[in-house]
Amino acid sequence: MTYEAKDNTGSLFKNKFKDKEGQPDYRGEVRITAPGDYKMSSWINIDKNGEKYMKIKFELKDGHQPAKRPDPISSGRSLKEDMNDDIPFAPEWRG
Repeated sequence: MTYEAKDNTGSLFKNKFKDKEGQPDYRGEVRITAPGDYKMSSWINIDKNGEKYMKIKFELKDGHQPAKRPDPISSGRSLKEDMNDDIPFAPEWRG
């Protein structure tokens, strides 16, 4: 797949490489952010090439949404501040 799944979602695409009866009809990826038992919902969509696929959403069975993963980029500091951290290079490499 050429995209990155959002938290608690996934997609199933027709398995174009299926050549034996026991192989899956659809394959895909999913990103689950927290452990637990989930309910799964699915929608049939069409990708930019006109191919049908199933979009999937997962929700915890108890009705709560899993906690969002922290954004590694938004640490509350500016990029310039992050770049001023001690860097394990020789002083001549620092600007």
